[in-house]
This record gives sequence, C-alpha cells and structure tokens, in this order.
Amino acid sequence: MDVPEGFHAEIPEGAIRTSPAGGARHMTINRRIVDDFDDGGAVTVLTGPGPERGAYACSVRTSYGEGAVIPEGPAKGFVIGPDVTGARRG
Repeated sequence: MDVPEGFHAEIPEGAIRTSPAGGARHMTINRRIVDDFDDGGAVTVLTGPGPERGAYACSVRTSYGEGAVIPEGPAKGFVIGPDVTGARRG
C-alpha cells in the first residue's frame, strides 16, 4: 500500500486507515515507538491500552531487520518487518 505524502496509515480495529500526519508533539511520541537510534533501530509494539490507567498492558521491542508481530487484538499476527523498518542500522 502506498501512502500519500503527508499522511500515515494505521490499523485500528482491523481496518487500514490513512490520516494526515501529526504535528511536532505527535512526532515526539512516535519517536518513542519507532526509534532509529536505539541499538541499530527498534520498533515498540504497544498492546492492551488502558485509558483509565493511561498506560498499555504490554510493550515489546523488536530490532530493525526482524519481524515485530502484533500479539493480540484485531491486527493479531500482522508483522512490521524489514520491508517497513529497513535493515538494522549500524
């Protein structure tokens, strides 16, 4: 799927959706999930959101070049792999 410039894609509740990319605050939060500078690059998969706690039940980090698998929910089994992240950096 090719996402237009200035947009991003996500899979909430099992459907792929595109929306305009966020501003500076959004990018600051995004950098915590996809980190190009952490030990050669890493993806963090957050699952089990708990709005009442303001936290996620599970957080799993996977290095670039490996497949980060969504462990639960509507996107269970979806893989964020090297085709998205590229090869491990450094």
